[in-house]
Amino acid sequence: MLSIRCRLIKYYLIYVWLTLTLAKVCPHSRLITTEKQEKAFEELKRRFTEEPVLAAPDLDKKMQMEVDASNYGTGGVLSMESEDKLWRPVAFLSKSLNETERNYEIHDKEMLAIIRGLEAWRHLLEGAQFKFEI
Repeated sequence: MLSIRCRLIKYYLIYVWLTLTLAKVCPHSRLITTEKQEKAFEELKRRFTEEPVLAAPDLDKKMQMEVDASNYGTGGVLSMESEDKLWRPVAFLSKSLNETERNYEIHDKEMLAIIRGLEAWRHLLEGAQFKFEI
């Protein structure tokens, strides 16, 4: 379980850094104008097309939801236990915090991440045969 959380945090931080790099350099334009932006965009494309590959959800298998929050956003991963007893990601979630949410205490940000995960994956978690873990 810890390895999934570490992977999630790693990918989330990379994603946030790359998207902020693109937004910071050119916030109101859709054009990529600098070499730094081009590198960030290419790296973002590469990261989205490599592992971990998502598994198709199976409601007859155990599921778990792992979420985390930072000062800038919330993120989460919904995982399913596979035949080989390894946990495979089924879905990822990432959302920025607005101005008001950035002022929340960290425990409130963590609860917001849980709520966002439950809302996003409600259709999968309600039909699951096993109790899911948060």
